[in-house]
Amino acid sequence: FIFSNRGHREILKIDNFGVDGNIQNEAIHLKLSNFILNNNSLLGTATIQHNTKTQDTAAEAQLSGKLLTEKIWVLLTETAQNPDIKLHWSYKKADQERHQVYLYAENLKSQGIVFENPEIQMIQSIHNNLSSGLALTIKAPSASLDSSLLEADLLKQLFKSSVLSEKTYLAEYFVFNLKGADWKNMNFDMETKLKPDSNNKFLQTLKAKGEWKQDDSVDGVITIQNPNSSIKRYELQKKSDSTFLIQDL
Repeated sequence: FIFSNRGHREILKIDNFGVDGNIQNEAIHLKLSNFILNNNSLLGTATIQHNTKTQDTAAEAQLSGKLLTEKIWVLLTETAQNPDIKLHWSYKKADQERHQVYLYAENLKSQGIVFENPEIQMIQSIHNNLSSGLALTIKAPSASLDSSLLEADLLKQLFKSSVLSEKTYLAEYFVFNLKGADWKNMNFDMETKLKPDSNNKFLQTLKAKGEWKQDDSVDGVITIQNPNSSIKRYELQKKSDSTFLIQDL
């Protein structure tokens, strides 16, 4: 498996696994177990069923353990970590292909943010070798945020604004959604509740909604609602060859 981000690549190797199977007429049944990835043993099994006449295929895997390496996590999150992950993956191919992935970890880190008990779900449909539908959801019941450690340009701008000026926050009920035909053009929305550590009774609602386009440009709106019901709105823009820009609306 090859992972890439910003021109850098890392390879995940399967060192070993066991196979048990049988053939009944046109049906091939396989069971895979005892997976070892990068010298780490995984719990769980995978099954594959294939019909040689219709060419229909169905597969499912339920695995847990260190599914990625620390180098791959650094590539994806720019943070050194190697958490245990629970994976449930299912795949079906008939007239079209359908992938469904569920991932869970006790915590995941990115620069300045620690997500507690995050869940990631993805569903993708493929027809004639082209993606025809894609939905990705990331949610976590809580996350801790240290604005002094944020590296993403968009977040650094946002948490230097007059309405989000505290150093540390607790984010509750975090939900982020991406939807589209493929990874090139996506609609996104995000919502969370923010509590500054200095005053955990002061609850702010942060929302973002917009469109991410094939040329790497972004158009959207960010809203922040305070307990006194005042609402601050920002225009979110990014051109293909520039960084994010947040402006008052």
